Amino acid sequence: MEKKVTNQKKRKGSLRTSILVRTLVPMLLMGAIFAIAAISAYQRFLVKELEEALKGVAKSVAASYETMVPGLYQTTGDTEPYKILKGDTEITGNYALIDAVAKESETEVSVIFGNVRVLTTLNNSHGERYINSGVNPAIVSDMEKNKAAIFHEVEIEGNAYYVCYIPIYNNDVYVGMVAAAKSVRDMKSERNAALFPILLITILCMLLASIISVTYTSGLLGDVRSMKKFLHGMMGGELSNELPAPLLKRSDEMGEIGKDLNDMQAAIRVLVERDPLTGLYNRRYGGARLRKMMQQKEKYGTSCAVCICDIDFFKKVNDTYGHDAGDEVLKRVASILTRGMTGKGFVARWGGEEFLLAFNKVGQDQAAAYLEEILDQIRAAEVHYGAQTIRVTMSFGVADGGPYTDYGPLLNEADARLYYGKQNGRNQVVSTSSEILKAMAEEKKAKEENAKAVLESHQVDEVARAAKKVEALVADAEPGDENMMEGTEKNTASTKEDPDVENLIPSAELAGKMAKEHDMDKNLFNQSELIEQIIQRIGDTLLKEISENDD
Repeated sequence: MEKKVTNQKKRKGSLRTSILVRTLVPMLLMGAIFAIAAISAYQRFLVKELEEALKGVAKSVAASYETMVPGLYQTTGDTEPYKILKGDTEITGNYALIDAVAKESETEVSVIFGNVRVLTTLNNSHGERYINSGVNPAIVSDMEKNKAAIFHEVEIEGNAYYVCYIPIYNNDVYVGMVAAAKSVRDMKSERNAALFPILLITILCMLLASIISVTYTSGLLGDVRSMKKFLHGMMGGELSNELPAPLLKRSDEMGEIGKDLNDMQAAIRVLVERDPLTGLYNRRYGGARLRKMMQQKEKYGTSCAVCICDIDFFKKVNDTYGHDAGDEVLKRVASILTRGMTGKGFVARWGGEEFLLAFNKVGQDQAAAYLEEILDQIRAAEVHYGAQTIRVTMSFGVADGGPYTDYGPLLNEADARLYYGKQNGRNQVVSTSSEILKAMAEEKKAKEENAKAVLESHQVDEVARAAKKVEALVADAEPGDENMMEGTEKNTASTKEDPDVENLIPSAELAGKMAKEHDMDKNLFNQSELIEQIIQRIGDTLLKEISENDD
């Protein structure tokens, strides 16, 4: 019994330890890691900022000497300490400029000639200016070699400094450096002061981890879940999701990641939703927006209209002027369409030279009126490509969205009207129902086929009559007859005099003309030509036989 109780206590203690390990330890580790990461990141940031600040101070001092004291740097005297002049003005001993800059920028400033400090705001251990002191030869060598700003951490009189050195020249000849320094101790004090609130918060979190770990972890995991859901939405093609405002307002890495995700989504939206050439919506996103517009129409009972349009003879533009010119035409047309659709709906590039125009809260008649205005602008537009001036027209097919619940049949209707416009003159806006257009086309086709049938029947009759005439001529032309020549001449003359016979056998030129005008079956005219050839051969044969009989 006592053993069982002991085992229960052990299991209870292990469970508590397990809970502490799963809550407190991760929180402590996270707090320590966060503190280290924050300190490290801020340290790098502060050093980089300090480097830029020191470089600016050094450049400011060098530029001030160039502006205020004209002339070249030079030395006088044969022994140290040298006197340094700039032009005719001695600058050694004149500390007004560097003292003012050092006070304003809270840095230490030195002017180095060769490898010797001739002016400085640094003091030695006795409180005296640290002039006529040497500079690390490696720094001087590095400066002479690279002649560019360098940044070093150096020790001066037992104190560590971050120092930025920039070169000074006499024309293009290197003569020395201007150095701006900041005490490492002072910099660390500023860093610690800036990081103190972060460290304090971290320590408090670590001390109170047993109480707030669940809340903190829940909040953190909530943000992670939000970002995960956001990413999954992007992977699924949903590019309109938004991250929670609290996540974006965070000042730590999570907030930065959230902002980066927003930027990434915006970039992906441009790639996924926009046509790279024209900047219009592409077909994929245009279809999605059209579907949404149709859903709103069904929900709120609003009107809408859809237009499919394309550029007339665009292939001819590419073939004549080149594809680059065609791209310019597409961009100009896209600009006109966008301007014409502002406040009325949206435009998408539907494919090649074809565009989709979706009118929201606008009926078919009003949409057709807007399209006429857009077409006028297209007709008047000139695209200048090199020395060429290109002008184009467009054909539009517009359909009312009222009768439709799905955008597929609506697009088919608009496309059918566009097709009719392309087949019947182009350069127009077609808003007539495709059923009416189809009936008109069928009626036109029926009339053409009826006219063709009548013409073919008439031609067959004429061919039959011509065949009978030929048979009569053959029957009358018997070989060896004394009156063969005379009969042949009479028959030939009678044929020429008889307009019926002459008209029954149409000439090749007349047959070609009739075939072109009436689109008749050319086989009929081939038969007419054959009949002419038969008559010609019969005549030639008769003449030959008569000639032989005479001999």
